[in-house]
Amino acid sequence: MKIIITENQLKYIINEQNNAEVTEKECLPEPIKEWNEVDYSVKDVKDGKILNYGDKDTKEGNALKKIQKKLGIGVDGEYGVGTLKALAKKLDIDLCKQKDYNIPIGPNGMKKLGIKENLVITKENREDYILASTLVIENFNASNTELFAILSSIKNRANTCNKSMEHMVLIPKQYSTWDYYNKLDKEGKKKELKERLENHIENKNLDKFLKVVKDFKGSGSLTKVNHYFTKELAKKADNMELNSPIAKSYRKNKKSIQRIGDHVFWWDSSHRCN
Repeated sequence: MKIIITENQLKYIINEQNNAEVTEKECLPEPIKEWNEVDYSVKDVKDGKILNYGDKDTKEGNALKKIQKKLGIGVDGEYGVGTLKALAKKLDIDLCKQKDYNIPIGPNGMKKLGIKENLVITKENREDYILASTLVIENFNASNTELFAILSSIKNRANTCNKSMEHMVLIPKQYSTWDYYNKLDKEGKKKELKERLENHIENKNLDKFLKVVKDFKGSGSLTKVNHYFTKELAKKADNMELNSPIAKSYRKNKKSIQRIGDHVFWWDSSHRCN
C-alpha cells in the first residue's frame, strides 16, 4: 500500500518533527560539565537536604542511588539527563514548566517516590531501638523527666532480675504494644520490628526517643521506681474500680508513689522476671 503526499505536506511533516526536537531540547538543561559532589543519605534528604540536577553522590546506600534504583534506571549516583527524564515521567512533571528544567528532590519528593530510610538492626543497637519504640507508644508527648522514670522502672527490674532491659520490655503481657510481636516466630519478629521502626522514622519520631534512651543510659541516674500506670488507672485503683495485679501492687505500695507527668510510679519489691 502506497501513501502519496504532496511536497508541501512533506515539508509540513519535516517542519513539525524539527519543531518537536527543538521543543525537547529547550525543555532539557545543558549537559553537565562539572558535577556537584554531595554526600546525602536518605535521612539527610528527608530532613531537608535537596538533590538537584548536576549533583553526584556515588556512595552506596545514599539517597541518589536509591532514587535511581526506584526509577529502574542505571545506578551511577549521577543526577544527569537520564535521571531527570525518569523523574519527570515517574512524577508526571512537565520539564518545560520547571525552573531551569530541574526537578529538586527533597522530603516531599522522597515521600512521593516511596523511598524509606535504610534501617539496619544489629545486636548492638537492637535494645536501644526496642526501648525507643516503647517510649513512642507509652507517652509520645512526655517530658524527659517522665521518660527517664519509665526507663528507670525497666532498668530497676532488669537489675533485680539480672536481665537486659530488652528482656524486661518483651516479657509477654507486660507492655501491650509488644503483644502482637510476641506471638510471632523468629522471622516474623524481625520483619515486624523493622516495619515498626521504619514507621517511626517515617513519622520523624525515632531519633528523638533514641536520644532519650542514649542520654538515660549515659546519665547513670535511676529513679527508685519499678512499676507505673496512668493517673486515670490510679484513680480507678483508689476507688476500687480496678482490681488487677498492678492495681493491688499500687495500693500496697502507696508510700513509694511518685507522680510524674501523666503517670504514677512506685516501688514494689516483687515483680515478674519472665
